[in-house]
Amino acid sequence: MRIAIIGQQDFGKAVLEALLARGDDVAGVFCKPEKPGEKPDALRAAAESLGLQVFQFA
Repeated sequence: MRIAIIGQQDFGKAVLEALLARGDDVAGVFCKPEKPGEKPDALRAAAESLGLQVFQFA
């Protein structure tokens, strides 16, 4: 199935990993932009490392 993910941090990363493990096609990842001094978003970092398209919105 082709899926877009909306989420953030470790829970979103776990969902992304589960969807990819079962063979789903992740079309893109949506998450909020990080504020200065905030820890990097685990979902965004994982998606970017996999070459997935990331969209950040507030």
